[in-house]
Amino acid sequence: MEFLNQLITNTVPSYLKNVPLPKTLTGFLDLKYSDWLRLIAFSGAVGFAGYVGLQGLYTILPPKIVWKLPLGRCHRRFQCNHDYEKDRKKITDNIDIEDIGTKVSLCRCWKSAKMPFCDGSHKQHNKETGDNVGAINVRRRAL
Repeated sequence: MEFLNQLITNTVPSYLKNVPLPKTLTGFLDLKYSDWLRLIAFSGAVGFAGYVGLQGLYTILPPKIVWKLPLGRCHRRFQCNHDYEKDRKKITDNIDIEDIGTKVSLCRCWKSAKMPFCDGSHKQHNKETGDNVGAINVRRRAL
C-alpha cells in the first residue's frame, strides 16, 4: 500500500507539473520537439487508460445500462452472432418450403442452439439487454 500512496501523493503530481501543457492555443507553436514527445506520451497514456477503463466498465455494468451508453451497442457483448458459422463471410440459410410442415419458428437473436430455428433463447436475451427481439414465425397457408 505504501507504494501506491507514494505514487499518488508524490510521483503523479510531480509528473503532472512537468507536462508541457501551454496556457494558450498559440503556445503549442512554441513547444520544442522534446516537449511534443512528452505531451504525446501523456495524451496516449490518458487515452489508453480511458479506453481500458471504459471497456472494463462495459463488462462490469448490467447490459441494460451498457446498452444506453455511448457506443454501448457496438460492444462485442452485444454482437448478434457470437459463434454460429463464423468462418463464413455471410450467413444465409435456405429451407425448402416442403420441409416446413405447417409452421416453423426461425431465430432472429442468434442465441439459439438449434440455428436457424428458434429455441426461445431470445427471452433471456431480451431480459438481459432490454431488447424486444422475437422469432420469425412461418406458417403454410391452408389451401
